[in-house]
Parts: sequence; C-alpha cells; structure tokens
Amino acid sequence: MFVDVKYREMYYLLLVSVISLSCHRAESAVAIPNSAEVAKPNCTKIVSGCEWMQNLSCFGTPLSYQLTSSALVSNQNLPLNDKLQLWQGLQNIPKCWEVVQPLICAVYMPKCSTDVDNTSRVHLPARDLCEKTREPCRIVEKYKGWPDFLKCDHPIYFPGCTNDIMNARFNVTPNCVPPLLATKNTKSWHPDIHGCGIQCQNPIYTDKEHEEVHVFVAVVGSICLFCTLFTIVTFLLEWKVMSRYPGVIVFYINGCFFFGSIGWMAQFIPGARKDIVCRADGTMRKAEPQIGSGENSACTVVFIVVYYFMMAGVSWFVILTYALNLTYGALGSTRDVLEGRRGHFHLVAWCVPLVLTITCLALSHVDGDSLSGICFVGFVDDVYRGGFVLLPIGLSVFIGLTFLIRGLIMLVRIRPQAPGLISDEASARIRDTIIRLGFFSLFLFSFTVITFSIHAYIFMNVSDWQTSLDEYIACKSNIAPYALLQSANPETCNFRSRPSVVSAQIHIFTYFATGIIMSTWVWNWPNAKLWKRNLKKLFCLSQIPDGDVDPVDHPKKSDILPNLFVIQREVNHVRQSSSFNSNRDDPHAMNMDLTSVTSRELSSSWAPAVQRMMLCRSGYHSAAGRQRRYSDSDLTCCC
Repeated sequence: MFVDVKYREMYYLLLVSVISLSCHRAESAVAIPNSAEVAKPNCTKIVSGCEWMQNLSCFGTPLSYQLTSSALVSNQNLPLNDKLQLWQGLQNIPKCWEVVQPLICAVYMPKCSTDVDNTSRVHLPARDLCEKTREPCRIVEKYKGWPDFLKCDHPIYFPGCTNDIMNARFNVTPNCVPPLLATKNTKSWHPDIHGCGIQCQNPIYTDKEHEEVHVFVAVVGSICLFCTLFTIVTFLLEWKVMSRYPGVIVFYINGCFFFGSIGWMAQFIPGARKDIVCRADGTMRKAEPQIGSGENSACTVVFIVVYYFMMAGVSWFVILTYALNLTYGALGSTRDVLEGRRGHFHLVAWCVPLVLTITCLALSHVDGDSLSGICFVGFVDDVYRGGFVLLPIGLSVFIGLTFLIRGLIMLVRIRPQAPGLISDEASARIRDTIIRLGFFSLFLFSFTVITFSIHAYIFMNVSDWQTSLDEYIACKSNIAPYALLQSANPETCNFRSRPSVVSAQIHIFTYFATGIIMSTWVWNWPNAKLWKRNLKKLFCLSQIPDGDVDPVDHPKKSDILPNLFVIQREVNHVRQSSSFNSNRDDPHAMNMDLTSVTSRELSSSWAPAVQRMMLCRSGYHSAAGRQRRYSDSDLTCCC
C-alpha cells in the first residue's frame, strides 16, 4: 500500500510537468511571430529586402528603428539623402513643413521588418497622413505637382494604418525667407505659404522707388496743403463778405482737400508710416479694420480722413457746378436762386461720403500701401476700388462737367443777345470768366482721363504682376519647380513683370493737382490787396482805420435826384447787366449779382434800392406804378 501511494505521487508530478511544458511551448509559439505578422494585412508590403542603417534619422530627427527600405519610392537612382534634399525647400513653408516631414519620412524611410520565413515587409503610411498635407502644401501642386507615390490615391496609402513615424518629434521652427515673415496671424498668411506673410514694404517695388515716391508725396502734398490753407485763410479774413453762395462752396472744397492732404502727410510723422501700413507682426495690412485683432487704429483713421474728405470734395464740386449753372441762368433776376437749397447742399455733401466710408469699413476692404504711405480701399481688390472710387468720381465728374458746359454756353450767349445792355468792362469780365471756367473744365477733364487711364493700366496688368510676385516668392523660398530639381539659386530670382513707379506718381499727382487747381479761385488782385492790408495790420506797418477799406466816392443824393428820370431808364435795363468787376465784394469772381462799390455803373442790387428810395419819398408814383417789376420784399429800402 505504501508503494502504491508513492507511485501515485510520482504519476501526479509527471502529469503536472507535462502540462506545464505544454503551456510553455504554447506561450513560446504565440511570442514567436514578428510584429509585422500582427499588423493589419493592408498596412504592410512585401519587399525584396531591408537595409540596415545605424543611427537612422530623417531631416535631423532620430528614428526608433534601424531597418528601412526605399521600395516605396519610384526614383531609385539617387542616394537616400539626395532624395530627401529634393524636399528640403519646403521648410520655408512652416505649416507645410510641419505635416509633410512625417509623410516624406514614412515613404522614403519606412520601417522594415523580416518574418520568421525571411520575408521582408515595409510598413505603409496612413492615408490621413497624406491627406492633411494637401492644403498647407498646395504650393507644391501649383508649381511642381506631387510625384505619383506621394499622391493620396496611390495604393501604398490605406486608412487606419499606424507606424512609428507618427510618434516622432520633428523640427517645426518657422523659417520664412524674405520677402516673407513668420507670423501666427492667419489673416496675414500668404495664400500659398501658410505660416508666412508678405513683409510690410511691398517687394514688387525697390527701396529706391519707395524713397522716390515718399519724397514726391512730401513735395506735392506740401504744395497742396499750403495752397488750400491759403484759400481757407483768405475766406476767413473776410468771412462776412465771402461766405455767400456759390463762392463759399470753394471754401468747402478747399477745406476737404486740406484735411485730405493732412491724412496723406501723417505718414511723415516719425514712426507713423509703419503704424499706418504695417501690422504688429511686420506684415502688410490687408482687409482692415479687423475687430478684436489688437492692431492699432492708425490705418483706419488715415483711411477715414483721406477717403471721406476726398468724396466730400467731389460732392461739393458737383454742387458748385450746379450752383454756378443756376446762378448764370438767373442773371437779370433779383431773386436768390440758391435760397432754400443750402441745407440740401450740406446734407448731400456730407452724408453721401459718410455712407460710402461706413460701407467700406463694414466690408473690411481697406488695405495699406507702403508705396503711397496711406491706407485706402481697393489696394488689393480691384472690384472694390472700382465700386467705391472710380464709379463715384466718374459719375461726379460727368455731372459736374455737364453743368459747367451749360454754364459756359449761357455766358457765351449773354453778349450776342444783349449787345447794348452790357458795358465793355462787363463784357471783358464775362470773357475772363469763360476762359477761367474753360481752363478749369479742361484741367479737370484731363485729370479724370489720366486717373481712369492709370486704373485701366492697373486692371489689365495686375494679374500678371501678382503671378510674377508669386513666382518670385516661390523662387526666393527655394520651392519653385526648378528648385525641386536642384537647379535654382535663390540669389538669381527676379521679377518677370513689375508696375511702373511713374504711373503711381502720376496717379498721386492728379489728386494733389486737383486740390491746387481748386485753390486758384482766390488767386486774383482783390485778394492780394486783402492780404496786403491784413499783413500791414499784423506787422503794424501802417495805421488803417477800422472799416476804411478801399474808400470810394459815393454819388451824392443831390446829384441823384435831379437825374431821376435818367436813372429810371437805366433801372429798366440794369437787371440784365450784372456787375462783373473783381472787387472786394466779389473776391472769387462767382457772385454775379453783387453791388459794385468801385465802379460808377449801376449794379443790379443798388438800382432797386434807388427805386425803393424814390417810392418812399413819393418822387414818382405814377412812373413806379407803371414800371414796377418786383415786390417790396425783393427790394431793399434805404429810407
């Protein structure tokens, strides 16, 4: 019995040993298969063999394996490092470089492994690894195009595949080459180069051209500023006399050009130009204003000043031509044809530009321009420039010239229609006015034609210039097609097509020249004497009694009464003969129905006063009753 127990224990020990050995062999059998055997069937590819490389790295990033293969790449002639060098230029596209490195390394240097049966397999990249490179790296598609093995529809890409490359940490430090700057502001990014924005100074113009245009703006802008300021001060010196319509409209036009010139000249304040046309990251301002961007408002303020007052000046020009047309058409009448319209004039002149300015700001299409040094609408988008600049100006000039031509025709017809009622002096004055308006119309028409011609030149060539700029940036970034073929040198990059800086200068000149032309309305002898008198008062060069300005010998009443009937005959014709004398009461030569205090002629405002005086004195009731043309409210009683 003791022996049976002993043998039974030995039997149990032998059985446990056999079971343990079987389990160990089963575990060993499970652990033997290579990791490639447990991968998804579509995520590996059988290759002829694996290549062992010590300290394997890709773009300077160490990889976690030493076996690789170049079987996924179609070009087998170049060494591995030379193949990677072909794509080195993409490091100048920061956002592309972040996502394209894992893809290139997964294709050029995939992980390779060998099965127990000595079958070599490479791990295939995931399809989403390829797809997320398409948008940031679209410049590759634009210039070169992806090779077949890097197209996402290639059979080497399968969804859901994973490999060790996806866990590698690559260098993603931004590297933008001039004229690009690294920026995190997505709104500043170049359309084809994400992570980089174009520098503030427009690279399509040289530094020398920028300097030339800035000097040009300083010169012509200063001249316009001085001329318009001279006109404004001239009006203010005798505002009571010069504030009558239509002449006072010249004051408002010059005021608009004066403030507009201040907006242009603001760039010459130290450091101001950079604040106006550049963003905080050093890139060019585009699509301003951007609410909540943290940028300063210098660009928006300059745009409002320049654009609003330019449009207001254009509006006042149309009103001026309309008022002159009404005034010339009412010669010979005592009524004020502009009475009741002045409020409407101000409403149109100030509100229409305000609506246009607010619309531009709401659409965020204000752009900075380093060449001109200001922010304006449509520097980038030509459609908005045409809609908010060319269309209002073209329409206003057309309407204004129409009124001017009608006014000229009225003046030309005055003398032939009434040759005996207009003196030689008045005829000469009419002739001078016709010449003045004719030259003004000619200059205005010329400036308009020049402006539209320059914009037509810009519209026809802007796409070619943009393409040339994109090619230049691609060349400087070493990512152009020839760069990928290792035949490009960034130092030899040039613009294929560039705009003429002369056209930009002419365009700027037309704006300031228009302001200078508008200031010439007060360039006459009476205003020269006005300045002379006030300068003498200012520097105490002579003592001039208050109110003693250009004393005139007025006719005595004793001389008027005996010649009453002679005066009455002249009164019947005087309404058709306006005083065209350039004197203190008409310093801008626009008020066609003014009293001539320096002339011995009867003016159209003094004659009815004489008639009213005689009515008050009961000098000739019967004659007045038969020939009276106007109501008492139209006459000025001097009794």
